[in-house]
Amino acid sequence: MKKPKISLDKDKLQQFFLLHIEKILLGVIVCLMALLIYRGLTLPHLQSDLSPQALVTKTQSAKQYIDNPDRWINEVAAIRPVEMDVVPGVKKNQTPTDPMAYMLVNTWSRPDFPKLSPREDPALFPPEKLIVRPVIGPLASYPRTEAEIRDPLFPEETDEQIRARKKKAEVEAKKKKKAEDLAGGPGGEGMGGRPQRQKKRQKHRRRNRRNACLHPPHSRLHGLRRRLWCRQPRRHSPRSG
Repeated sequence: MKKPKISLDKDKLQQFFLLHIEKILLGVIVCLMALLIYRGLTLPHLQSDLSPQALVTKTQSAKQYIDNPDRWINEVAAIRPVEMDVVPGVKKNQTPTDPMAYMLVNTWSRPDFPKLSPREDPALFPPEKLIVRPVIGPLASYPRTEAEIRDPLFPEETDEQIRARKKKAEVEAKKKKKAEDLAGGPGGEGMGGRPQRQKKRQKHRRRNRRNACLHPPHSRLHGLRRRLWCRQPRRHSPRSG
């Protein structure tokens, strides 16, 4: 049998892979499948206590152990005795705690300004070495009765004097109101003052127009106003030349 000729020529290697690449890939895939099947067959089986039937049996036994009414007396009572000290426990819980046990050396939020103590009432001392001096002057007081309202030193007005004073006040109020209406309100700028100012302005304008028409123009602006107001035709100056 002849030995196969192996050549490491570049062109021959490319030709070999070009013709046999499908066969090489198929062989690699078959090897991987065989390895996977072998690993699955060699895995260890489930233990006898982990089978589905064994798990069901363990669950039923645990449920019976929990639901057993004698389990507390036989097993738990000796390990966890119950102390019936409800009243002393409540008194202990209601005892106020000592704030000094939880006091911190430094405060969490230190204030920006120190807290001042509230102002206390000043100490009152009795008067000593009093000196009494008589003084005559008015003293304000609140009258308690109708008799205290009337001052005996001030003469009372009669009914005629009261009516005359009220009538005089009404006349003065009417005069003041009439003067305000003529002046255009309290500040002189109301509806009654505007027509008078407009009449004065119109009178002043008419006087200015009359003066402009009577007197000869002394400036170009004056001549323009005179032509506009007096409706005089414009005079053309003769051309020189």
